[in-house]
Amino acid sequence: MYHGSPKSEVLMNQLFSNGTLQITEIAEQDQVAYVEHFRDPRIHANTLRLPFPYTMHDAYEWIEIARQINTAQPRPTMFAIREATGKLIGGCGIEAGGDFQQHVRVIGYWMAKAFRGRGFASQAVRWLSGYVFEERSVRKIVANVFAGNEASCRVLEKCGFRREGYLREHYQKEGRTIDAIAFGLCRTEWERRSPQ
Repeated sequence: MYHGSPKSEVLMNQLFSNGTLQITEIAEQDQVAYVEHFRDPRIHANTLRLPFPYTMHDAYEWIEIARQINTAQPRPTMFAIREATGKLIGGCGIEAGGDFQQHVRVIGYWMAKAFRGRGFASQAVRWLSGYVFEERSVRKIVANVFAGNEASCRVLEKCGFRREGYLREHYQKEGRTIDAIAFGLCRTEWERRSPQ
């Protein structure tokens, strides 16, 4: 188990950088930062599978799961969002659609409290959308947001996603049902918005 300082971080496989934001694969050195960020009850409230309280063991397990997922895929699907210094400030990822939806990918993301409202999440979702659509067989990206998470809805709308429906009692978490708002972005919409 690694408990090193974020300052000693060696970044893995940088996939995107624009001077203010970097997207890389998740690294062992992120363990302490995950625990720090996931103390925020708002992140727990707006994600489906995150344990709370979040421990060093949880972070170690997550980093290992992400490594296994990224290694098993033709290309990585789980990412760290970092500020320019390399500090972990968020995360994003991709999952395949369900049966009869091989042309669909599902995305998710989170942002640390101190970095919300500064455009980092929108930059990451724009990059992630372009990365997904590099796979020519993908026709659509979807994201479901828990009802009440208006900040996340705004991120998706800024990136061209459309609200496609309201999903009543769609998720179960900790003994309660949660409504969600369905968002989608079709390849044709992405291509109209993006410079070729």
